[in-house]
Amino acid sequence: MEMKKIITFPVWRIEELEKKLERYEEKGYMVRKTRCLFIFDFVKTTPKRINYFIPYSVSKTFDGCKNMVKGSRADSKFCNFTVIRTGADKEKLSFIRGVRMDYVKSVIKTRMFFALGFLLLFIFAFCMDMNNMAEVELKFYIGLISAAFIFLCYYFYGFIIQTKKCNMEKIKDKSSKE
Repeated sequence: MEMKKIITFPVWRIEELEKKLERYEEKGYMVRKTRCLFIFDFVKTTPKRINYFIPYSVSKTFDGCKNMVKGSRADSKFCNFTVIRTGADKEKLSFIRGVRMDYVKSVIKTRMFFALGFLLLFIFAFCMDMNNMAEVELKFYIGLISAAFIFLCYYFYGFIIQTKKCNMEKIKDKSSKE
């Protein structure tokens, strides 16, 4: 029996997605394929306790950590991530998840700066063309500026959340070493 689910999640909540997939596995549904970022295909299997790891990778920079995790990989199409079912120990996964946290923070920061750049570009173009603008062009520029501002706010929020998570993880690591 197969099941398809649309599961939406922002990049900074990958850990929650992993836990959700682990709960599906405990109920007897294994991820077989992911498509278009949010579509997950599950197949019925015997319920087990399996760890899931999702190495989010925009470029090849995270591939070294991704290759440290051994396990079966679900097919991924049109995604920036792969889903790995693994029996790896929690300590190793915890270390790699910490590295992934810093990586995701840098990806979000990069996207935030791109959104800021587009926002400034659109504002500059708006100011340069303001005198010769028709009503339709005015609405177009306001739409572009609004979209860039919304993306900037979205990524800024994600950056703050991810920074807090990284700081909490560092505090947790320090307290566990003492």
